[in-house]
Amino acid sequence: MGDLYALLTAVCWSFAVILFELSSKELNPLQMNIIKNSIGVMGFIVTIFILNIPYPDFSSSNLIILLISGITGVGIADLFFLDSLKKIGSSFSAIVATLYAPSVFIIAYIFFNEITTLNVYLGTFLILGGIVVSTYNFPKQITSSQLFTGVLFGVLA
Repeated sequence: MGDLYALLTAVCWSFAVILFELSSKELNPLQMNIIKNSIGVMGFIVTIFILNIPYPDFSSSNLIILLISGITGVGIADLFFLDSLKKIGSSFSAIVATLYAPSVFIIAYIFFNEITTLNVYLGTFLILGGIVVSTYNFPKQITSSQLFTGVLFGVLA
């Protein structure tokens, strides 16, 4: 079931990115982020009530870490992503997003001293190469300034 859920997650995210790009024609990134997060919070609350999920017993330090993580990931990083998407479009944004996998390897090494095998690196670069080749369609109406800030915000996201 995990493979199926992973595949469905990728499909849902693809639809979401397309809808975000379409929405960016009418809304700015902050407005989209607020709407997205509001819908997400309402979905969590409804799910908690429907499934009768008990309140977790978090320590105050765990709640602070969760709050910082949420503000950083869902607030700031998503805002950078939506701004990047608005500036460079979904095709080029997909290429920038391929930096996610190598950054996970680097962070895992720095924080956990995790060693990744050569096969994992080869597989990752094959997948990243496939994404770049299949999605690269340089937008004609993007200025160099938009391209730079779009890529920068995508990397920061």
